[in-house]
Amino acid sequence: MTVTAEDLAKRGVRARPLQWVSGDYMQMRAYSPLGEVVITRFGGRWHYQGIPFPDMPAAQAAAEADHAARILAALECAPDALVAEAEARGMERAAALHDAEIVKLEAQIEENNAYLRRRHGEAGAYAHASEANDYCRTQITVHRVSAADIRAEAASLRAAKPTPDSDGGR
Repeated sequence: MTVTAEDLAKRGVRARPLQWVSGDYMQMRAYSPLGEVVITRFGGRWHYQGIPFPDMPAAQAAAEADHAARILAALECAPDALVAEAEARGMERAAALHDAEIVKLEAQIEENNAYLRRRHGEAGAYAHASEANDYCRTQITVHRVSAADIRAEAASLRAAKPTPDSDGGR
């Protein structure tokens, strides 16, 4: 299956419009990665690639459409499998951020416990409840659950990615 300009448009892909500059009173020019685009005036009409148009805007519109069609024809969409893998990698990075927060919270608990030992002695440190540690433990649980959920979603994306034969031939 061929990828159409409509398929690309759905993915937010479009050709940049031409930037027209005046050549002289008989020409308008635009430059693109594909080369120079010229519309000319003769016989009272504007022409693009030998085709007459009633006015300059119509000839420019034809040139723009041809330019966009040529650019889009040279592009192809990434197969859905590649998109799914990229999404899964992004999810893994998000899960790693949760893991990093867990490490910070565990370090905070250790710091809080060291403070309690200094303040109340070794035996007394564990007799004093620490609301800060309770909060940290709650947040650790939240981050662990979030990281696990994100990794499960990433795994399901990878498991559901289409095979090269089933991605529409892109």
